[in-house]
Amino acid sequence: MNFKWLTFNCVSLFVAVFLIQFYDAAHLLWTLDKTHITLAILGIYMACSAYIGYMGEKADFKKVKFHSNRLTMWGLIGTMAGLILMFYGAADMEAFRNNILAEVGPVFLTGLFGLASSLALDIQIALCFDNYDD
Repeated sequence: MNFKWLTFNCVSLFVAVFLIQFYDAAHLLWTLDKTHITLAILGIYMACSAYIGYMGEKADFKKVKFHSNRLTMWGLIGTMAGLILMFYGAADMEAFRNNILAEVGPVFLTGLFGLASSLALDIQIALCFDNYDD
């Protein structure tokens, strides 16, 4: 097992547990993201991380890189879905103003998680694969 990969994931796990414990992040993810695409992004990220950890240098570099790129796309899809839900829920201009103030933060949550998890997978790839050229 790659020590750099293990260190990176231990720090990531510590940050995740801290956020879940002190900021109730799991409940916020469930309630803020109406599409629940963020949870799918996190599931794909955890599966790819486990695959890299289990396979190590023998992991299929192209397969992991493919999923890393897809996480960014899923985040953008979630952002677009959130924007559509935000605009769809407003019947008139007053409702739209109230709706936009309440919905603007959560709309970009999936995009943020998609980008962050894609970056984290790219860091894992760089730590585990010595011949990483991308």
